[in-house]
Amino acid sequence: MTVKKVEKEVIYNANTGKFREVTEDDRRKALERARRRENRGEVEGADWNEANPALLSRAVACVTELGFAVRLGYTRDGGAFSFAVISDAKLPTKYIRPSEGIDEFLQTVIEDYARE
Repeated sequence: MTVKKVEKEVIYNANTGKFREVTEDDRRKALERARRRENRGEVEGADWNEANPALLSRAVACVTELGFAVRLGYTRDGGAFSFAVISDAKLPTKYIRPSEGIDEFLQTVIEDYARE
C-alpha cells in the first residue's frame, strides 16, 4: 500500500490566532489584489512617513481631544492608507490612495474635528 502525503496550503488568521486551509475564495482575492497592484503601475504604495508630521499630529490631537481614538494603517496590499475614528458610532474606515493626497485628507480631518 502506498501512502500519499498531501500537504495542505494554510494561512494564519491574526484575528483568531489560528491557522486555516486556503480556500478558492482566498486565491481569488489574492489574484484580485495582484491585478490591482499591477494596474496601479509603478506608483509607490502608501507610506505614513510621507505624511506631513504637523498635519498628522494635529489630526490625531483634534480627534482624541473629543474623546475618540484613531487607528492608522494600510490596506492589505499596501496600496492605500487606512484611517479610522474609533467611537461608539461605528464610523467607517476611510481609505486614501497616495494619489489622492494624504495631507489633504488630514486637513479635512482637522477641519471636521477641530473644536470651535
